[in-house]
Amino acid sequence: MRGIKPLVSISKERDAFTVNEAERIFSATWNKEETRLINLTAALTGMRISEILGIGKANLHEKYKGFAFKASDPRRAYIDLCYVLSEIGMDNDKQSRGLCFHSWRHFFNTYLLAENVPPVKVAAVL
Repeated sequence: MRGIKPLVSISKERDAFTVNEAERIFSATWNKEETRLINLTAALTGMRISEILGIGKANLHEKYKGFAFKASDPRRAYIDLCYVLSEIGMDNDKQSRGLCFHSWRHFFNTYLLAENVPPVKVAAVL
């Protein structure tokens, strides 16, 4: 549209975690189990933080009705991820590759494509 300027002129480049990095991240000690599970859910589903925190009991299989994420501060999952990245020596990677919570979405996408899932199906689940 004419005359409308984008809020951000340059978007940040974000990289995906590798499978090896994901294994290291989830093998590390986390401050809170809830934030580890939020990050794990993102890695295994490609969901955004708001989507994960929106999971309610009505969305769960009967077997898992007792489990739902609290409406915790969404920044906590990112803060704890940064702590773990630091603990396993990935501080430089975080900065240079733009790794963040959203990198789990890229991880999921990359993994599906590497497993020869057709791009149209990958786009449908994301």
